[in-house]
Amino acid sequence: ASQVGAGTVCEVGFNAGHGAVALLHGLQTKLVEFDMMAMPYSYLSRFAVEHAYPGRMRFFSGRSQLTIPNYAGLIAADPESNPPCDAWLVDGDHGKRALLDMQAAVNTSRDGALIVADDCSLLPRHNVGGQGVMASWRKMLERGHIVEHFQK
Repeated sequence: ASQVGAGTVCEVGFNAGHGAVALLHGLQTKLVEFDMMAMPYSYLSRFAVEHAYPGRMRFFSGRSQLTIPNYAGLIAADPESNPPCDAWLVDGDHGKRALLDMQAAVNTSRDGALIVADDCSLLPRHNVGGQGVMASWRKMLERGHIVEHFQK
């Protein structure tokens, strides 16, 4: 995140906060987080991260297919208070809604933002019916919404 000058980093899929800590620790970034808060440890994890990095995390609870587009509306209305994302970690839905998360990430990003998708594998559990993360990533590439810079 620091190499791309990311001031605002966004993540879908907080879970226990491991990614959030990685995106905040040692950096001067602000984090905008989207999560369903469905795990038994979700609220305690959120409290711990907010306590460790006070004033640096903004949280939107609920389905990402609703909360991220709502954030896009906030960006459009007041980009000073609601800055677009300079970098994204997309680790939300791993099924057919992965594409919606990726599209929403693009819609809330500044031009040239770094977008990283987790669980881009060909494992069956990540590609149910050919609609998983990898299939969604390929669709985003085909549509010209993202440019891949990954080197094998």
